[in-house]
Amino acid sequence: MKISVIEDAMIALDNLAETLVHDGHEVQSIHVVDSEDSFFQFMGREEGIIYCGTPKEIVAAVAAFQPDRVLLDHDLKMKFTGKDVAEALQLPRERIIGTSTHFDQKYAARIFRLKGMLSRRPEEEYAQQLLAMLE
Repeated sequence: MKISVIEDAMIALDNLAETLVHDGHEVQSIHVVDSEDSFFQFMGREEGIIYCGTPKEIVAAVAAFQPDRVLLDHDLKMKFTGKDVAEALQLPRERIIGTSTHFDQKYAARIFRLKGMLSRRPEEEYAQQLLAMLE
C-alpha cells in the first residue's frame, strides 16, 4: 500500500515511516516545516524527505505520489492545522487517518472528521494500532 505521512515532528515522522516500511508499505515522508525557523535552517534537510511549508505544497506532494492512505498529524504547529490540510487534500474520509500525541482520540476524530484517529500513546501498542487502521 502507498502511504503518505504528514508530520511536523521529525522523530514521529521517522518512527511512522520505519514502522510502515518494515510492514512492506511504500512510504512518502512529508515533514511540515516553518521555512523561517532558524533551527530548521541550521539543521538542513534529510535525503528522502519532502519538506513543505504550506497546505498547497503538501497537496501537490500528495497528489504526485497518489497514496492509498494518508497519515496526517492533527496538531501541526504551524499557521495552519491538520484539519486545514485534510480539507485542502479533498480526499475521501476513509483515505485519511489522523495522528496526534496531544489530543484524546475520540475528540480529535470527531473534529477532524476522518476514518480514524491514531494516538501515539501508549508506545507499545502503537505499531499494532497503526497497521490495523490501514486495513
